Amino acid sequence: MTTEKFAIGKLYEKFAMIKRSSHALDVGMAYDKLTGRMEIILMLISEGEEEGDIRFHPLAKILPTESIQEELEPNFLKSTLISGLFEVYSEHDTERFTVDDFDNKDHPIDPTYEKLVQLWDELSDTLENGSEELAKFLAEKLELDE
Repeated sequence: MTTEKFAIGKLYEKFAMIKRSSHALDVGMAYDKLTGRMEIILMLISEGEEEGDIRFHPLAKILPTESIQEELEPNFLKSTLISGLFEVYSEHDTERFTVDDFDNKDHPIDPTYEKLVQLWDELSDTLENGSEELAKFLAEKLELDE
């Protein structure tokens, strides 16, 4: 198994784990060292190695509506592109379903997610350089493949 993976790949893995293990999805509480508060988090629960052991896998901090409205500005076009990329990667990721699978097996085509980073950078550059029509075309193509 590859030890170093690009951050976007780890985010893809969280996305795939949520989709494939939604039955194990739950909420929990975690202390946020930045805010100094207990925060609600989204997590997956799995069995540990010993009988009766339970493992918690934090996935994301759940933001209140006010934080989302004040801190985040959604980008529809980039959202469509990243969603399409993650779906394509998911289609080729046919042997990983559990948290343990994602911990112990690599993506079959892109073990470090270097190709995913490269593709995302190219698509982002296309958007930044004003090629909106090409980006919209790609977004539409990715939507059609779903």
